[in-house]
Amino acid sequence: MKHAYNLFLTLLLSLAPVFLFGQTTVAVMNFDGSTPEMGVSTDVPFFDNNSDGFFGIHDGNANPNDGVPTDTGDGNATDIGAITLPSIIRDFLFVNDLDDEGDNGTTGEATVTFGPVSVAGQTDLLFSFDYDVVGFDGGDDVFYQLNLDGVPQGRIQLIDGGTGGVSDQGTENIVIPDGTNSVSLELIIIQNGDSDQAAFDNFIVSADNPGQPCGITGIGPRSEECVASTAADNTDEYQVRVGYTGVDADVTINVTVGGASVAFTNNGDDPTSVADGELLINSASFIEGTTYEITLRGGDCLLPVSGSVASDFCTPSCDLSIAPEDFRIFCDALTSGLDGVSVEIGYTGIEPSTMITATGSTTVTVSGDDPATDEDGFIDFTGLVEGGTYNITIRGGDCVNGEFVFDFTVPTDQCTQSDFIINEVLADDGAIDANNDGSTTDSDDEFVELFNIAETDLDVSGWTIEQNSGIFYQFGAGTIIPRRTAFVVFGGGAPNLSCLTDIANVTPFIGLNNGGDFVVVRDGDGKIVSQMSYGPEGGNDQSLSLAPDGDLAGGYVLHTTIATNPVVQSACIENDDPNFTLPVELTSFTGTAREKSVLLEWTTVHEENNDKFIVERSADGQSFRQLSSVPARGGGRNADRQYTFVDQAPLAGQNYYRLRQVDLDGSHAIYGPVSVVFEGSSFTLYPNPARETLRLTGSLSGEERLTLLAADGRQLREFPLRPDLDVRDLKPGIYLLRIEGRQEVSVLRFVKQ
Repeated sequence: MKHAYNLFLTLLLSLAPVFLFGQTTVAVMNFDGSTPEMGVSTDVPFFDNNSDGFFGIHDGNANPNDGVPTDTGDGNATDIGAITLPSIIRDFLFVNDLDDEGDNGTTGEATVTFGPVSVAGQTDLLFSFDYDVVGFDGGDDVFYQLNLDGVPQGRIQLIDGGTGGVSDQGTENIVIPDGTNSVSLELIIIQNGDSDQAAFDNFIVSADNPGQPCGITGIGPRSEECVASTAADNTDEYQVRVGYTGVDADVTINVTVGGASVAFTNNGDDPTSVADGELLINSASFIEGTTYEITLRGGDCLLPVSGSVASDFCTPSCDLSIAPEDFRIFCDALTSGLDGVSVEIGYTGIEPSTMITATGSTTVTVSGDDPATDEDGFIDFTGLVEGGTYNITIRGGDCVNGEFVFDFTVPTDQCTQSDFIINEVLADDGAIDANNDGSTTDSDDEFVELFNIAETDLDVSGWTIEQNSGIFYQFGAGTIIPRRTAFVVFGGGAPNLSCLTDIANVTPFIGLNNGGDFVVVRDGDGKIVSQMSYGPEGGNDQSLSLAPDGDLAGGYVLHTTIATNPVVQSACIENDDPNFTLPVELTSFTGTAREKSVLLEWTTVHEENNDKFIVERSADGQSFRQLSSVPARGGGRNADRQYTFVDQAPLAGQNYYRLRQVDLDGSHAIYGPVSVVFEGSSFTLYPNPARETLRLTGSLSGEERLTLLAADGRQLREFPLRPDLDVRDLKPGIYLLRIEGRQEVSVLRFVKQ
């Protein structure tokens, strides 16, 4: 049930700003120069900071000097259009982002004081003003306080933004007791954010007002409540509660909607006989999107209270929130085939009865937090695959308008290892001055080292690095990482190292969890191009590193276990040997697909103590197998040498090749990989994904051998040589089918649903 509240001090009369017969204006401040003009002061200086914030007198008539104080600005960059109360026109007090992103204004209260105004000898006094507030939410509030003869009368809360998205407009009329000599009004505003606004105008002290005295000395607060809540209807009925103080036997109740009298019932207290009660007004005309006025009149009483109800006031409100960046896709592996993926959706809030469904190309498992019972959490979806199309829907409770429906297709190359390798990660910086800035400040010395293993420069414009909590670094436009070069991102401080470095620029720090976390690198399209994860081993006061540098085959190990360089970290230098000098300088390394083979070519300009090159191949860019060994040609320093190798049986599709250069003493270095797509296979598989039967098309000679492999290349079993293959007993996932004949070896990938 929704509520909108206005509180009161002694007497609150919500009227349109009209002057009644016999009424005397004692002082006025409408910021347009009307007289007699009351004084205005503020404890927070007025400012106009264009789109970043505004607090002061909006100049609506291009005449900044038509009143005192001088207008603050024209407010062109502020959302003046949201102010719709007809009586707030020309110049008025306006606020939009009082905090102003820390440049001006305040994060606390701003108090604007009107008066003091002398009212000695005057009777039947009111202090009135108009207000229009739009979208006030958590932490946004408006109060006022009347000061009589210098004595504060206590704060009244006009707007309570704690309920979220509060919009209200009207006129406040506050009774000033007879016998008062001077009066002032303090307007207290607390507001932050550029999506909500407030305007105030027509501050008037008047005397000789009709309807004074009256047995009912106060009216308010008022609140609207929904009688029904129907989604996407906008015709629900509401009721109004109005508090009052006192009692008067001559008073009657009058109700208008849109200015016309309507039939109604009062299901609350009777103000003619019950003192200090509450009206509960119901009317068939109280429909969303209407404006109403409830008046207690008769005898000496004329006490109106008015309000307006938005057209969607009774529409069920979903208390969940999901931002676009809260939807993240992660990869089970980074291979050239169809990798498994998972989806994480973060949310804030809680909505009882919420249900989650996930359907698509493969069976999806839902786990993690439950938004129906767990406030602020993460929902996990597993079992998805590259190339699959899926629908995820989160709805139920008051989330019934399709707020959270995700229809998406996972790109077939969402998970592909690039040449930019996560080479070293330090989560537990302890007392390590890894950034070499002379201090060991907590979190500043955390780092992620990336290494461009390619023989060419790499454009990483727009690429991002993230951990469990989200993105902590983004590469700027035009960022180029040179060949065979490291780049280190630190949590903070002033890195003083010889390689390319920077500090976290999306968040104030990296925030790696010592007990376990992951690091993911995404390209400008959001595709994952490098990733690593770790568990409790991350909390050992040392980094996790690849050795040799850029070699994923051996995985990440504690740096002190690297025999050739057992230190706690080595940001910007070789992990396996700080004094290591490459015995070979490679100037080129290329691969070219031919009709039935792949040609590898590489050239060196410097060789020292080189023994041989081992040629290795991988289907996924991570697990490499040796193909052959090519002896070094010798020749010493400064001699150009050219090498070739032909892979006579390449894999169908993506092939990754790298060179393992071995020195005479057994030490080695890795070059590459290079990627080659070989389209030479004469076989295809369908349907893919498959549930029960997988069909092999192509010409079988009868001598082929069909072998089922796991995604990592492990042999599982052999199939009978026939075109229809029974896969019903396979668990869902990614598999390889190796077809080995006399003239051709093909490896085809398929997904079992």
